[in-house]
Amino acid sequence: MIQLIREHKRNRAMNTVTLLTEEQIRAIVGDAVRSAVSSEMDRKQPNPQHSGLFTIKQAQERMQITRPTIYKWLKEGRLKAYRIGGRVFLKEAEVMSALQPVRYTL
Repeated sequence: MIQLIREHKRNRAMNTVTLLTEEQIRAIVGDAVRSAVSSEMDRKQPNPQHSGLFTIKQAQERMQITRPTIYKWLKEGRLKAYRIGGRVFLKEAEVMSALQPVRYTL
């Protein structure tokens, strides 16, 4: 494929036309699309804002709990942390289930 492109560039510089079969065109386009999709998939990282994941800071702000409380719950096993690359996340559902209702007597 690369050789065909090089030959095409060389021929174009000499003002000649190279005829490609439908199969050759399909192969060239197919390889280019596969390469583009593959590089885009590699580049894309999960977006924690839309996946039900919180950073520790987001959980702290959203649930109005302190950072030490989050670390205490992690140590006790009430919460589980997940790492994506170098970042640490908490699942929103697990944070919500770690909260316990309090019964007040008036």
